[in-house]
Amino acid sequence: GAALVFCEEDGTAVIDQLGVLTHARRKGEAMRLLSHIAAVLPCERLLFESKNEASDRFYAKNGFMKTGMWWRYTTVSA
Repeated sequence: GAALVFCEEDGTAVIDQLGVLTHARRKGEAMRLLSHIAAVLPCERLLFESKNEASDRFYAKNGFMKTGMWWRYTTVSA
C-alpha cells in the first residue's frame, strides 16, 4: 500500500491519497497503513476527504467520523 499524507501546523494530518493493490484489498492492508500513519506522524488528528462510497464505508468502519465532506479521526484524547 501507499499513502500521501501531509501534516499541518495545527496537528492535523491530511491523507491526500491512500491505496492498496487490488489483490491486497479486504485483507487489512489499508488499516495497517492507517495505523502506521497514526503511529509515526506527530499529529493529533487524521483527515480524509470523502471521494466515493467505497472509501466512505472504509473510513466509517475504521472509526472515522464524517464532518461535511471530510472524515476525521482523533488519535489522542482531548
